[in-house]
Amino acid sequence: MSNLEEDRFEAYLRTFRPLRPDPLPEFRARSARFRFPFAWAAGAALGGLMLLAGMHDWQVEDHGTPRVVSVAPQVTQSGPLRLRDINSLLTKADSLKAGLDAVTWKPRRVQVGPGQQSALAVLGEDKEKL
Repeated sequence: MSNLEEDRFEAYLRTFRPLRPDPLPEFRARSARFRFPFAWAAGAALGGLMLLAGMHDWQVEDHGTPRVVSVAPQVTQSGPLRLRDINSLLTKADSLKAGLDAVTWKPRRVQVGPGQQSALAVLGEDKEKL
């Protein structure tokens, strides 16, 4: 830009006056009154249902009589746990929980052949080589 154009542009900027903004339109203020009484009724009904459900599920136990606890059968079989062993333990148990306990707590004594090592035994050894 030449000097003449710059001078005219600066003169225009000095005379520039921004327009005043129009005032905002006025709206009628809303009342702060709660207009949905249905929401209060729905909240009260929901609270009542929750209270009823809680009372329905609340069981008071009689601590005077001991409960019968089923004991998982002990299996002395050594070797890996196979699917047929698990199936027989689950079918012989009194309940599903007792059967799962029998499967979980079955003693596993896997015999390692000659020239082999158990991975758990190797990982369990302390190796303090630096």
